[in-house]
This record gives sequence, structure tokens and C-alpha cells, in this order.
Amino acid sequence: MAITATRVVSQWVWDTPKADLIVMDQKKLEELNVPAASINAFMHNQAFPLSVQVAFVEDLGRVSAVPGSVDVVSLAATAQSEDQARFLAATLDMLANYHQMQTPLRQIIARGTIVGRDRADVIVVPAEVDYVSWIQRTSYFANRPDLRSSKRSLWLTGQMSPLAKSNFEAVGWVVNEKVTGLYGAKDTQ
Repeated sequence: MAITATRVVSQWVWDTPKADLIVMDQKKLEELNVPAASINAFMHNQAFPLSVQVAFVEDLGRVSAVPGSVDVVSLAATAQSEDQARFLAATLDMLANYHQMQTPLRQIIARGTIVGRDRADVIVVPAEVDYVSWIQRTSYFANRPDLRSSKRSLWLTGQMSPLAKSNFEAVGWVVNEKVTGLYGAKDTQ
């Protein structure tokens, strides 16, 4: 299903005039009850290439019934680089896959990154990253007060350094590395 959605978005970007894609995104955000100021800031954020913006809006539609989902647009509007925009879009895609194929989400938290809380009360943190080292910023994230829970999981497309993995697990995180999506598949390469 995720591959099909990606192909559909890709096809839209190539087959649809730019102005129509912009109008389509704006209309969909309005239908999702995203505040006008957030829509305006997101739509005018030059960090988002149009193809990434279209994919982001489509993925937002996949989690639109989850409380907190509209806050993701405000966070995305703050992206200051294409790398940040692509990271947020990939994170939202991973979370939407988790929501549809693993366990439905009951909440989305959009502060610094996009985090979910599923129906089993597990905090779910997806990240499309190659490698995570243990540095001060990583330590803060592992112990972030708003992410304290008895059930927390990280889903990484890459992997962690042994020290980072050990420290995350020591404070109660379940670390899933080399995932190809958020439905339990692991990359075997």
C-alpha cells in the first residue's frame, strides 16, 4: 500500500501542472481543518520541494483522524532546509505506515520532530536516519520529559552506535534498527 501511494504521488507530480498541485495541497489542508496561518506558512516554505510537499500532504491525510495531526503542519512550516523538510516528510510517512499497518495511533506530538502514541500507549518515534551517535542532544532526546513512558520505541531506517543503543535501552527504549517501514519489516541488506 505504501509503495502504491508513493507511485501515485510521483505520477501526480509528473502528470499534473504545478499550479494544480499547489491548489490541491491547499484545498486538502483546508479540508483537514489546518489553521489558515499554518497552511500559508507551510505552502510558502521554500525548503519543501513541491514533490515532497505533495507527499507530505497525502501522508497527513492518512493520519488526519489522529488528534495532533494538524500540528504537524505548523512544525513543517518551520523547516529551514530541504534536508529538514525531507526528514519531516519521511518521518510522517513512517508514522502513517505504522498507523495503518502496525497499531493505530491515538495521538501525534509535533515538537521538534513527529512522534506518535499508539492505542497500546506506546510512544513511537520514527526516524529516517543512517546513524545515531550518543551526543548531548541525543541524550536529551532519550530523556525528554514529554516522552517519558513505560513503553517507548524508536524505529530507525539506519542504526545506532553501540553506546547510543545501550543508553537508550538503559532508560527504557525499545530500539528497532534497519526498518524498511513501520510495519515490522527489517532491511536485510
